[in-house]
Amino acid sequence: MARHGEPTGLAGGEGIFHWEPMTADDAVAISSWHYPPPYDFYDFDADPDDRAELLDIENWAPNSHWVWKTVVGDRVGFVIFETHDSEVELGLGLSPGLTGQGLGALFMQEILALTRTLWPRHTPCLFVALFNERARTVYERAGFRAQRVFEQETNGGIFLFVAMQYIPQPRHHSPGGRTMS
Repeated sequence: MARHGEPTGLAGGEGIFHWEPMTADDAVAISSWHYPPPYDFYDFDADPDDRAELLDIENWAPNSHWVWKTVVGDRVGFVIFETHDSEVELGLGLSPGLTGQGLGALFMQEILALTRTLWPRHTPCLFVALFNERARTVYERAGFRAQRVFEQETNGGIFLFVAMQYIPQPRHHSPGGRTMS
């Protein structure tokens, strides 16, 4: 049973994974995740400002930091929400030992379900490093579309990023009246 204020019934992961509000202990653990090259670009210690922001729990907005866990409490992934007018920016990550194993589609479904629960009137968007074709493919399959490419200073250099926005796909109806995606 979910605790008060915790979203329930998220798509596809019931019984295996669940969302919990991120705690200080979760933030410390996630900040120490290390990815293999070239994905080490996403290590929190690669950008001290990002790491400091993650660990500054006193300044987190309400409902902004969530961790995806297994039923035994292992941290699987996280999402951080930041609202901007009618958009909600997603900052996300999957545990380094679980990347590249086909979990991305479910992870994105779960993030989008949580987003609809917490921010129903906002359009999800995210930013991904241009080199990260693997993540871009997952995001595109989840319904995100590239909006623009831009330069951003981070990790001690200037890198190309892709701004992506979630664009819900129309659902098609079969002659029998069933909905198909």
